[in-house]
Amino acid sequence: MGGGLTLEQELRILACHDGHGGAVEAALGSYPYPDDRLARRSTLEASVRESGEPVALLVAWMHRLIHDETVRPLDADLDVRWPKAPDPADAALVVRLAADPACAYYEIRAALQLAERALAQGPPGDALVSALLELRARLECDRLHSSEFFRAKVLPWVLRLVAATTPADLPDLAFLDPHDRWAPAVVTTVHASSEPATVGRALLHLASPRGGKPSKAWWARTAVLLGDVPGLTGLAVELLDAVTTVDATARDDERDGWDVPDPFLLTPANELLARGLAWALQLAPSDEACEVLGRVALRSAAMVWVVPAHRMLCPKLAVAAVDALCAIGSPAAQEQLATVIDEMRVPALLRRIGPHLGLTDDEVAARVAGLRARGPLPRPDR
Repeated sequence: MGGGLTLEQELRILACHDGHGGAVEAALGSYPYPDDRLARRSTLEASVRESGEPVALLVAWMHRLIHDETVRPLDADLDVRWPKAPDPADAALVVRLAADPACAYYEIRAALQLAERALAQGPPGDALVSALLELRARLECDRLHSSEFFRAKVLPWVLRLVAATTPADLPDLAFLDPHDRWAPAVVTTVHASSEPATVGRALLHLASPRGGKPSKAWWARTAVLLGDVPGLTGLAVELLDAVTTVDATARDDERDGWDVPDPFLLTPANELLARGLAWALQLAPSDEACEVLGRVALRSAAMVWVVPAHRMLCPKLAVAAVDALCAIGSPAAQEQLATVIDEMRVPALLRRIGPHLGLTDDEVAARVAGLRARGPLPRPDR
């Protein structure tokens, strides 16, 4: 099989192929057309449940996918429960296979889930680190990451996992996306801090939530970091303040390979970090933090024209800043919320803020109706 695999990895692939090749063959044989990938998914799901070995079946599938040019990658997730503590050798093998150009959305996502869970159990082995570096090189060099999923989620996810394997005494800020003008300010601020490596790892944690809200474990870890990392609270305020002042016009070189709107403030990956900073300030409230959160909410909620409609400049950050002010609930936070609700034009955020200011449902509805009565925002192309 070659391709940089060790003898142990090749033997593992053969074992998975012998044990689960029949299930893969059955799925492919039942649906021979390239566009039957969604139908194949249900067949493979049934095989996984019957086998009880999802990782082994995944390896068998990826092996067939890589070596058979007539097979296309899956375009939807299998309904599979991956083990919470996978074998690090298996995680390394799956990530290594995902670095092959034949693998795409589902296969790479499953590989990163396994790698993330393996890293959570202890220090990474050399095989997993090498596989992650190879996958990073593949995503950075080919054009897969020009799609929204790979650009906004997969590549930053890989970069975060690689940063998590960096020795603790070395600052690794490669998880920052260099395509906006906020990232250089973050790098400068981190390197000017007293402990750049520690601060960098703290930012890596703050950017880690990928869903709509952080987990209880994230909140607990954040509380510990705010107490243990010197100056982290002040740094969070400083970085969020930079969001309100940084230039929002993308340069031509920043548009290379990107569908970048203009104005353009934060890349999707860096918006996750800014969102984490806003959430974290709930645990360290101050009048200064509230004032910055108010300005962040207003700027990130500014409406911009992106075909085919207007949208907020940074919607995830806007919601996080508003939620942080609502959670703080101090007089300074209430004052900022009152300013925000008077100046923004986003009905969803008005409904979010209204109850925290004591407004009734009818009063909120009247404000929303007032926004609609003002008519649509002007389009720059007309």
